[in-house]
Amino acid sequence: MSQIVPDGLDLLANLLENDTEVFPYPDIRVALQDYVYGGSYHDMALRRIYAWFLIMLHPSYIYKCTHSLVKWSLCDKGKTWDQDLEEAAAYLSWVISPSDDDRMTESHDRLHAWLTALKAHVSGIDNDTLPFKSLLCTLYDDVSCGNVLVTLCMAVAVLSCIPFDRVGHIELLESVLLEYNAPHRVRCNSSSSTDMKVPSSLPKEFHQPALYIFLDLLPLWQQIFGDHSAILETLIQHVNTLISS
Repeated sequence: MSQIVPDGLDLLANLLENDTEVFPYPDIRVALQDYVYGGSYHDMALRRIYAWFLIMLHPSYIYKCTHSLVKWSLCDKGKTWDQDLEEAAAYLSWVISPSDDDRMTESHDRLHAWLTALKAHVSGIDNDTLPFKSLLCTLYDDVSCGNVLVTLCMAVAVLSCIPFDRVGHIELLESVLLEYNAPHRVRCNSSSSTDMKVPSSLPKEFHQPALYIFLDLLPLWQQIFGDHSAILETLIQHVNTLISS
């Protein structure tokens, strides 16, 4: 892919294509900043778009960021928020709001607040999906600002970290894929994302693009769960059922 990207973006492309266990967050941040801000001011907005599109073409790296953050919330009980997590959060915040201004700062703050709320619920796993559904249903609008790829990566990272049964995993995935009629949905600038409750009285309508993108990302999910994962097979079957219904 580095051979077909715009001039100056090849370094970032090479970094994103390197599938290593050690995440080169600082190198990617520097390459991103050098490309976006290293040329003419008049072309900066276009360069930012090019860089954002390139990053969106590498969902595996977005998943690495989301998984490291969710793992801190759900698995690493004693781990404090460190520089690696901050780099991952900053990178993801830029993907959500590629602006380098107050909008990116607000995205970072909402993401961190969501992860902190998720960490607070870890003691209540015990097959109780409600606290997690209340958080997951805010992902699309309030945390990811409508970015379906980030939403799905965050959701799958959660599903890969918690030991719910088949029904629990389906309930959690549905809470992400559901579309709620306005004004029930939380909008991106709302300050009450972690307090949102799932509106059970509304008919179920699912986000159709998210259903198809979930299936398009099957190779990535197979890397995460394994080719013959019972959890993944359950989720795929359920998404196919939602599409055909």
